[in-house]
Amino acid sequence: MCLRKCFVFDNAQVGDYAEVCCNARIGANAKVRGDALIQDNALVCGDALVCGDALVCDKAKVSGSAHVSGDAHVCGNALVKGTAEIMQTSDLQVFFGVGSKNDCLTAYRTKGGGVELASERFQGSLEEFRKAAEKSYANYPRVKRSYELLLEEIKVWFDLSDSAGRRTFDI
Repeated sequence: MCLRKCFVFDNAQVGDYAEVCCNARIGANAKVRGDALIQDNALVCGDALVCGDALVCDKAKVSGSAHVSGDAHVCGNALVKGTAEIMQTSDLQVFFGVGSKNDCLTAYRTKGGGVELASERFQGSLEEFRKAAEKSYANYPRVKRSYELLLEEIKVWFDLSDSAGRRTFDI
């Protein structure tokens, strides 16, 4: 049991049997409901909703109009933003020590069924990420190749296929 305080501010709401503890913060118009647990310096803000048996912990951040529900766990330094829809832990993938800045990169499903990527420096589609990496690291082949391999892994994890049903790996 954590005895450290939590912070609920702005128009945020915590209801049902949800718990917020251990320096976690809930703000803006965020809602935490059901049996959800927010702990360990995690942040839920914006219009985000965390519900069901979901867990948001460590230094994870859920923001925008993101929804985390079911038995999903969003932990570590994961960043879930925008229109994310995480209903189970397999709806996201988190990579640590990414690129030249050792960033945390999070890939997650969106409400429209797509996949989006987020880090402290980026938020967008796989194609937007590929283009940004190509441009930024054109003179750094090792970093560029690392990003290409991450995109391949994300495509496999989320079973992204081309229109003929084949997995696509052209990055």
